[in-house]
Amino acid sequence: MTTLKINDISFNYNILGTGKTGIVLISGYTGDITLWQAIAEKLAKHSQYKVLIFDPQGSGQTTDSNEPLTIESMAKNIHTLYTALNFERPFIAGFALGACVTLRIAKDFPNAIAGIISVAGTLHFSQKAQQWCEQLAKDRENGTGAAFKDAASLLYEHGFGETFQKNNPKPEFVSQLSKQLIHAQTAEGQRRQVDALKQYDARPWINELHCPHTLIISPDEDQFSPPNDCKALAQATRGKLKTIGGAGHAVLLEKPDAITACIEKFISSCSE
Repeated sequence: MTTLKINDISFNYNILGTGKTGIVLISGYTGDITLWQAIAEKLAKHSQYKVLIFDPQGSGQTTDSNEPLTIESMAKNIHTLYTALNFERPFIAGFALGACVTLRIAKDFPNAIAGIISVAGTLHFSQKAQQWCEQLAKDRENGTGAAFKDAASLLYEHGFGETFQKNNPKPEFVSQLSKQLIHAQTAEGQRRQVDALKQYDARPWINELHCPHTLIISPDEDQFSPPNDCKALAQATRGKLKTIGGAGHAVLLEKPDAITACIEKFISSCSE
């Protein structure tokens, strides 16, 4: 891993592959650089790709001045990051909160991207999704082992699809996930992210987004960004809609091969 200082932000990042076609992968709420790792490694096996993954502000080893986060500021800072790393007109793919940032990058810097991919994204998070995310932040602020188990249990029940749950018994998975959550981010970092998520609403400006190459990926068992939300997003952006069957919100972990294939096919189609 490497760091790059941009203004008051020290981004922790990694670049995989040496190809000419750049792909920038943006993690979502509570996610760090590892969220996209498996998919980034698969994409980097193609000689034409180079892939950027990084800890977003509020997660992992990226540090900043701890000012409040907004989707707009995160988009601007990520655009500055990939530009400084010589990613010229890359494809931007974002997951959940990262998908919201991806949409904002497309709106604010349309000439600096080749296309966008929204995975489990939405125009606006529902009240229920916001409540779940707020509860996750409160569990981290509580800081006890029991609270992290509560957070892991919430993610298991609402973040993963039925097929995944059948193959991964809850007690074992919750025990493992609760340990991983402890090190993912600080309580302050998570609070900043959830506040940005709750303030996000693309509906007033989505019609200003004009990106001819847009892919909306919708997990069919997603409770945080339900299929109808993804369908509305595809209609608003005039993008292609791709449904991933048998997957919940955590589709990057449940179906990494399917997500990789979607990205590869989409990028290939953009050059036809």
